[in-house]
Amino acid sequence: MGFNSAPYPSLCTICNASVQGGSKHCGFCNRCVFRFDHHCKWLNNCVGQGNYRLFVALILTLEASELCFAGFACVFLSRSADESFQKRCFQYSGWHSEVLITALVSLALLFATISAFGVFNLILLHLWLRLVKHTTTYDYVVGQRKANKYKTTVRAK
Repeated sequence: MGFNSAPYPSLCTICNASVQGGSKHCGFCNRCVFRFDHHCKWLNNCVGQGNYRLFVALILTLEASELCFAGFACVFLSRSADESFQKRCFQYSGWHSEVLITALVSLALLFATISAFGVFNLILLHLWLRLVKHTTTYDYVVGQRKANKYKTTVRAK
């Protein structure tokens, strides 16, 4: 009894592996991915049908954690104006560290806000691609490149 190649009608021309239709070979990972969406630099992994839901769960969790951190930082900063905060800082550190602590928390709040904004845009992009465009990130990027190449070719003539 040999290998049943019926579920794998295509052959990858790069790695010569038998793959399902709709697979793409990732140049970064050097492997074929079924329903390839994109290669994520941050995760150093391909995102395809097998792990797309986990990717979405990850970015939603990241967004929630950034928003929670920003909320806690705002509460902390609102309470740092109290006189008791200044006394506690001096009591624990032996010097008036409340300005330094407030500055560090403010800086962390700024970074959390910027990060939350970026992740929110990533979430919106994936929602738009899946629900409105009905396409993958890879197909969208390739389509944009072709459209831009066509525009520059037309302008050059």
